[in-house]
Amino acid sequence: MKNALGNVVQSRVRLGAIGLMLVAVLGVQLVGVMPSSASTVTNPALATVGAAGRFTSEIVFDGGIITVRPAPANAATLQGIGAVTSKIWASAQLSGFTHQTLGWGYVTMKGTPKGEKAVNNVLGWVGFADGNTSGACTKTTAGKYRSNGEAAVFLGDANFSQAVSYVPAGCGFPDRTGYRVPQEVVSEPWVKVGTASAHGAVTFRTAQGLCGAIEGSTRARGTGILEVLLYSQRPDWSATNCAAAVLKIALPLAKTAAKANALRLLHGHTGPVRQVVNAG
Repeated sequence: MKNALGNVVQSRVRLGAIGLMLVAVLGVQLVGVMPSSASTVTNPALATVGAAGRFTSEIVFDGGIITVRPAPANAATLQGIGAVTSKIWASAQLSGFTHQTLGWGYVTMKGTPKGEKAVNNVLGWVGFADGNTSGACTKTTAGKYRSNGEAAVFLGDANFSQAVSYVPAGCGFPDRTGYRVPQEVVSEPWVKVGTASAHGAVTFRTAQGLCGAIEGSTRARGTGILEVLLYSQRPDWSATNCAAAVLKIALPLAKTAAKANALRLLHGHTGPVRQVVNAG
């Protein structure tokens, strides 16, 4: 009896060693092992986030439209939480929504934008937001919101991974509804072209506008000083690649050419522009 038990124990030890060898040789990740603290939530605002943004709660979002499983201890993220946070909250799809929580784990989505590959147990980052709490979503004639107002943006952790946004149809944003490639709002560098027109408009050029239009704004930074910002919307990922384009835009800076040419123009910050809830 003692010998038989010893054989069983030895067999288990051998099987465990073989499993470890397979992981080492084949690079297999044990993605099925979740942290002991994992618990399932349906409200993303209640999800818990650990060190470096790792979700420690399993999230079943909006009936399983998006599911996030906590990553095991042996998984690691390639992306830094600071850069990813900037990119996700710069998504135009979340403009006007209250930011809830952001983190990373293994993500599965029921749908995907046309032409994009499926997101099935992909290691990545998700930012959740709510358009009801901010009042961004539309209401019925009875004054009730048409949906739960919860939206999300997924960004794959691997380099050149896809990005997907989801906004519920009832929110009242037909250009954002459903699964889409999120548009990242970016402040672009610019070069002034020539002098002002007779009506005080100055032309600016940027070579960073990818796959979209460009718009500009100005801010007074003191007497005779104007900060100029040029914005474009870039898809984080798309099956259709867009080549860089040189774009120009004319901005009215003053009422006359003389006043516009006398202004000192400053560059605004460049990079992702955090989308915030509209005041009021």
